[in-house]
Amino acid sequence: MTARPVIFGEILFDHFPSGEEVLGGAPLNVAAHLAALGESPLFVSRVGGDEAGERALAELGRRGVDRRGVQRDPALPTGRVEVSLDGDGPRFDILARRAWDAIDAAEALVALDGSEADLLYHGTLAAREATSRQALLAVRSAAGAPFVVDVNLRPPWTPAARALDLARGAALLKVSREELAELAPGEGAETEPDLPAARLLATTVAGRLVVTDGERGARLFAAGGAGERIAAPALDRRRFVDAVGAGDAFAAVLILGIRRGWPEHLALTRAAELAAAVCTLRGALPADDGFHAPFRRAWESAS
Repeated sequence: MTARPVIFGEILFDHFPSGEEVLGGAPLNVAAHLAALGESPLFVSRVGGDEAGERALAELGRRGVDRRGVQRDPALPTGRVEVSLDGDGPRFDILARRAWDAIDAAEALVALDGSEADLLYHGTLAAREATSRQALLAVRSAAGAPFVVDVNLRPPWTPAARALDLARGAALLKVSREELAELAPGEGAETEPDLPAARLLATTVAGRLVVTDGERGARLFAAGGAGERIAAPALDRRRFVDAVGAGDAFAAVLILGIRRGWPEHLALTRAAELAAAVCTLRGALPADDGFHAPFRRAWESAS
């Protein structure tokens, strides 16, 4: 049996002001990037029994993502988010009562059976409703694997207290600079991240903490002090479209680095490279199947 990552969370369509509709959801984006980079993730989620759900399943299949863990809901519709764009970055209106709020624990465990999970990734948004939250905890327990938590604070759906609870014991915790200040308020929260990072690691007992900071790059922290720091790659502003999904691309490459044993600085650098490239797209995922090919060739030849 081949070990592989398990990805748990929401499936949704991002609707942009231009009228464009793009399949997304942070966990789905992570799974799609991993598949395009040569991994075989099992994706656990839920879509509606509607036309949008059919399109989502078809697109997952086209992207090479294992859909056996994607459930169908007979009543609730497939996820939808209204995206607005301004100078401060994308804003998201995440519609309530969607199929991914009702991920069934028993069905998820059936899908997990027979898969040797060596890592589990999830965010915090998929746990906004009790049903999916219970399914997530059941999958975490059954997988028995190290888990990566990617914090997405999306008011009012993801209160900080719940995010902290879900992050406890994570092998790797990923937050933005803004999320760090909210999860670990106090001295240093609005200036240098060292003190709040230390507080957050102590609170969650996470093994590693990665703090992303947009154009200022990212830092990795471990218990006892700061680790690696990387600068963001230079990006021609004329090529910039939006930052939707950049953090998901970053998370996918961190997972790839863990599974392939890359040094931490190398994993962070490569994660930033893919995240910058995603900023040249409308939405989180490329339509072009060749988008990932240069990264995959370069990283495999250098390994």
